[in-house]
Amino acid sequence: MITAKNLSFGFPQRELFWNVNFTLEKDRHCALIGSNGTGKTTLCSFIKAMLYGIGESKKTSLDENDRKKYLPWSGGAAQGSMTFEAGGKIYRVERTFGARPSEDSFAIYDVLLG
Repeated sequence: MITAKNLSFGFPQRELFWNVNFTLEKDRHCALIGSNGTGKTTLCSFIKAMLYGIGESKKTSLDENDRKKYLPWSGGAAQGSMTFEAGGKIYRVERTFGARPSEDSFAIYDVLLG
């Protein structure tokens, strides 16, 4: 089972989503359903980025370069946080993504220990 709580992502000027919560049960299927442009792909990309980061890419196409696709076009950084449960412990991940990987920040906290 995977439980995600308080998923939040946005830019300094605009929040894209705030306090999204869900649980995925083992051996069960899950579907995200919504109209075009409501953030389904962004939510999936956000979860991937929070867990694994965003790598550097030389690709110029937005479809092939997540860093270019999800950073604010006006400059600045993207930031997000996610709380999840693993192995009976609750963790909070906080990341900031800059124009280059060297500008990224990452922190993970055990929620119960602080």
